[in-house]
Amino acid sequence: MEEFNQIAKIAQKCCQSCPVLVVGSGLSVPFGLPTMRELATYLIDNLVAETAEEEESWLLIRTALANGDHLEQALLNSPLTASLVPKVVGHTWDYVASADANVFKAALDRTFESPLSKLLSHFFNSSLSKVDVVTTNYDRIVEYSCDVIGLHYATAFQSGYVTAFDSRDQRVLTHRGKPVQSVKLWKVHGSLDWFMRDDGLPVRAPIFDTPPAGLQPLIVTPGVSKFERLSDEPFRSNLQGMDKALSDAAAYLCFGFGFRDRQIEPKMVECLARKNVPIVLATRTLTDEAKSFLQTKAKSNFLTLEKSGEKTLARTPERWDGIELEGDYWSVGGFIRLVAAEEA
Repeated sequence: MEEFNQIAKIAQKCCQSCPVLVVGSGLSVPFGLPTMRELATYLIDNLVAETAEEEESWLLIRTALANGDHLEQALLNSPLTASLVPKVVGHTWDYVASADANVFKAALDRTFESPLSKLLSHFFNSSLSKVDVVTTNYDRIVEYSCDVIGLHYATAFQSGYVTAFDSRDQRVLTHRGKPVQSVKLWKVHGSLDWFMRDDGLPVRAPIFDTPPAGLQPLIVTPGVSKFERLSDEPFRSNLQGMDKALSDAAAYLCFGFGFRDRQIEPKMVECLARKNVPIVLATRTLTDEAKSFLQTKAKSNFLTLEKSGEKTLARTPERWDGIELEGDYWSVGGFIRLVAAEEA
């Protein structure tokens, strides 16, 4: 019981510091969104190479995946030929959007229940005016989680149905001159509702089926090509805003994040070195990259919570071998129970 209380106190201290939330694909998977492995399988089964150059390029990717590389590794080690990039983007959008549409329908008929909604409500049950959420996900789980509790959120686009990109950081919403409680959402790799119009202007629109001609999805898929796209708008301004949020953070609370992203980690490393802020990572399984990051970068101020059968394995700098806790405290819902246990 003493070990449980110590772990709960670390989690509670992180929450009291108004952490920046860092959300990876592990948050979305329980809602039926595909894993990276499932996306890789879908691409292999559905993408058709139409030229000899495309076939040669795609064969290298298929071989790497068959040999055990994850999708990011495969696309970094064997860059796609240019003509394959829009095909990967299009198939990725179709696959993820189909699953996302099911969540949207659940939100409409009130069967969508998100632990993230409860966590955000927990944070805003105070004088807090905003929470920064950084995510690599294309889906709209964070947005739906805000919608069902009537919480405002702001992205890189103006509000409305068909809206324009606004590079200025207007994400602190106000009413009669006072800040309105809201989420500042930084979607590092784009979103299912972001598109590039054929006149070169980014727009946001609620599209769930294949986009009409003249609109190209603004999502950044894994691989070398993503670094080229991230220098364009709306990604560039989004990254600058995210950098500031991560740099100013007093703590980090991460869910389902694998620490495989080169855009997010540098600012976290800088902040950890400068301020030694606490970092809590709750996830189903710690990736090798996450283990390396925590042991070499976070060093002395972290907590991880991961699934261990029907239990939770908690790691701290002093107990890297882990402490087993009875029950689930690694999911978002489980983490809320852990924090509540300390508050009780």
